[in-house]
Amino acid sequence: VDLIALDLSRRLPYRFKPSFIRAALARGVHFEICFAPALREVGLRRQLFANALALCRETRGRGIVVSSGARSYTELRGPLDVANLATLFGLTQQQALAAVTSAPAAVVQRSVARRAYRGTLT
Repeated sequence: VDLIALDLSRRLPYRFKPSFIRAALARGVHFEICFAPALREVGLRRQLFANALALCRETRGRGIVVSSGARSYTELRGPLDVANLATLFGLTQQQALAAVTSAPAAVVQRSVARRAYRGTLT
């Protein structure tokens, strides 16, 4: 598992356990925050921000990937806009930029390396 994608726009029936979060981060797993539901409905926005803030607090900003999950072109945002949105989740500016740029690239690179022969890329 490289990426854990949770529906943070709905009320979660559980709390994030710090031991599970730490174990996932130690294995190199990233957590995805999809912000498109917050753009669609006002009611989902509050829940998304609350859940994303709790997740970022537990991970201390490490291993976060912010994605759009856009259904149409009107829900797309620029990378700097997404990074600024990620700061509202409790990430620092550097962590927010990493969540948009380097963290997604690391997830893809790890997936490709796992599928390649003994981790060698050609």
